[in-house]
Amino acid sequence: MQAIAAKPSILIVGRPDVDARLQLMRRLSDAFEVGALGSSPALRDKFNADGFAYHTYHLSRQINPFSDFLTLSQLTRIFRRLKPEIVHAFDTTRPDWC
Repeated sequence: MQAIAAKPSILIVGRPDVDARLQLMRRLSDAFEVGALGSSPALRDKFNADGFAYHTYHLSRQINPFSDFLTLSQLTRIFRRLKPEIVHAFDTTRPDWC
Protein backbone atom coordinates (compact mmCIF):
# COMPACT_ATOMS: atom_id res chain seq x y z
CA MET A 1 0.00 0.00 0.00
CA GLN A 2 1.36 3.42 -0.97
CA ALA A 3 1.52 6.23 1.57
CA ILE A 4 -0.47 9.34 0.76
CA ALA A 5 1.90 12.14 -0.10
CA ALA A 6 1.59 15.35 1.85
CA LYS A 7 0.63 18.50 0.01
CA PRO A 8 3.57 20.64 -1.15
CA SER A 9 4.07 23.64 1.11
CA ILE A 10 3.98 27.30 0.11
CA LEU A 11 5.08 30.14 2.36
CA ILE A 12 3.71 33.57 1.42
CA VAL A 13 6.20 36.21 2.63
CA GLY A 14 5.41 39.89 2.95
CA ARG A 15 5.50 42.94 5.13
CA PRO A 16 2.68 44.29 7.34
CA ASP A 17 0.31 43.99 4.36
CA VAL A 18 0.84 40.25 3.83
CA ASP A 19 -2.87 39.78 4.53
CA ALA A 20 -3.50 41.23 1.05
CA ARG A 21 -2.72 37.69 -0.14
CA LEU A 22 -5.42 35.91 1.88
CA GLN A 23 -7.65 35.40 -1.16
CA LEU A 24 -4.74 33.81 -3.06
CA MET A 25 -3.97 31.63 -0.04
CA ARG A 26 -7.56 30.40 0.13
CA ARG A 27 -7.46 29.40 -3.54
CA LEU A 28 -4.13 27.60 -3.14
CA SER A 29 -5.11 25.74 0.03
CA ASP A 30 -6.88 22.90 -1.82
CA ALA A 31 -3.67 21.80 -3.51
CA PHE A 32 -1.00 23.15 -1.13
CA GLU A 33 -0.21 23.49 2.53
CA VAL A 34 -0.17 27.30 2.77
CA GLY A 35 1.32 29.51 5.47
CA ALA A 36 2.28 33.14 5.79
CA LEU A 37 5.28 35.04 7.09
CA GLY A 38 4.86 38.73 7.82
CA SER A 39 6.28 41.51 9.93
CA SER A 40 3.09 42.38 11.84
CA PRO A 41 2.29 40.26 14.91
CA ALA A 42 -1.21 41.84 14.94
CA LEU A 43 -2.21 39.75 11.89
CA ARG A 44 -1.85 36.39 13.67
CA ASP A 45 -5.54 36.17 14.65
CA LYS A 46 -6.68 37.09 11.14
CA PHE A 47 -4.66 34.25 9.58
CA ASN A 48 -5.55 31.77 12.32
CA ALA A 49 -9.26 32.52 11.79
CA ASP A 50 -8.80 31.43 8.15
CA GLY A 51 -6.92 28.31 9.23
CA PHE A 52 -3.46 29.43 8.10
CA ALA A 53 -0.26 29.29 10.09
CA TYR A 54 1.26 32.75 10.53
CA HIS A 55 4.85 33.46 11.49
CA THR A 56 6.51 36.81 12.13
CA TYR A 57 9.93 38.27 11.54
CA HIS A 58 11.63 41.58 12.30
CA LEU A 59 11.64 44.10 9.46
CA SER A 60 12.87 47.68 9.55
CA ARG A 61 12.52 50.06 6.61
CA GLN A 62 15.57 52.03 7.75
CA ILE A 63 19.08 51.58 6.41
CA ASN A 64 20.71 49.70 9.24
CA PRO A 65 23.13 46.81 8.66
CA PHE A 66 22.52 45.38 12.15
CA SER A 67 18.77 45.32 11.64
CA ASP A 68 19.25 43.81 8.18
CA PHE A 69 21.43 41.08 9.68
CA LEU A 70 18.76 40.36 12.31
CA THR A 71 16.12 40.05 9.59
CA LEU A 72 18.30 37.77 7.47
CA SER A 73 19.07 35.59 10.49
CA GLN A 74 15.40 35.26 11.37
CA LEU A 75 14.37 34.46 7.80
CA THR A 76 17.12 31.83 7.53
CA ARG A 77 16.03 30.21 10.80
CA ILE A 78 12.34 30.23 9.82
CA PHE A 79 13.01 28.79 6.33
CA ARG A 80 15.19 26.03 7.80
CA ARG A 81 12.55 25.14 10.39
CA LEU A 82 9.52 25.23 8.06
CA LYS A 83 11.26 23.89 4.93
CA PRO A 84 8.74 25.32 2.44
CA GLU A 85 8.96 23.94 -1.09
CA ILE A 86 7.84 27.26 -2.56
CA VAL A 87 8.44 30.77 -1.19
CA HIS A 88 6.34 33.55 -2.67
CA ALA A 89 7.76 36.93 -1.64
CA PHE A 90 6.19 40.22 -2.64
CA ASP A 91 5.98 43.90 -1.80
CA THR A 92 2.81 45.82 -2.61
CA THR A 93 4.14 49.27 -1.77
CA ARG A 94 5.90 51.62 -4.12
CA PRO A 95 9.35 52.78 -3.00
CA ASP A 96 9.81 56.48 -2.27
CA TRP A 97 12.48 56.77 -4.97
CA CYS A 98 10.14 55.80 -7.84
